[in-house]
Amino acid sequence: MEKSRLLEVEGYSLEELHVAESSEGDQADGERSTLPDVDFRAFTHSTDPDKFAVSLRVGGKRGRLKFSLRIVGYFTVAEPFLNGKVPAERVVNALSILYGVVRGYIGTCAAWFDGSIVIPTVYFTDLVNAKIETARQRAIEESEDRLIEPAKTA
Repeated sequence: MEKSRLLEVEGYSLEELHVAESSEGDQADGERSTLPDVDFRAFTHSTDPDKFAVSLRVGGKRGRLKFSLRIVGYFTVAEPFLNGKVPAERVVNALSILYGVVRGYIGTCAAWFDGSIVIPTVYFTDLVNAKIETARQRAIEESEDRLIEPAKTA
């Protein structure tokens, strides 16, 4: 890989794909631009410091169809990660790439039901930053649990 490339896609694996007609609720409700349910995790390679993977799960309802999908993408970066942590901007890039693949799969599957779906775009920077902040808060709370109250002096 050239040093000028910051992120290269090695491949992806579609782990789950479910699309079905939904009988619940008003079908017109699903046509609104509600964001799909999105969750993700990033993993570093155990021995190669310039490789990582991202797992992305997307689910929701659009029109008369409900869907869920899980995909794992494999990526290589130009420079090795420090401390085995994937920088937020690399995770955002990887998720954006995978989400394009997800939108293609969901759109294609909708044709099986004589329909079409375009799931809304997602701003992954906000999601990644929120996950980082949650992890920070959890670390702070866990460290507070380990504190010992000072002895009271009489």
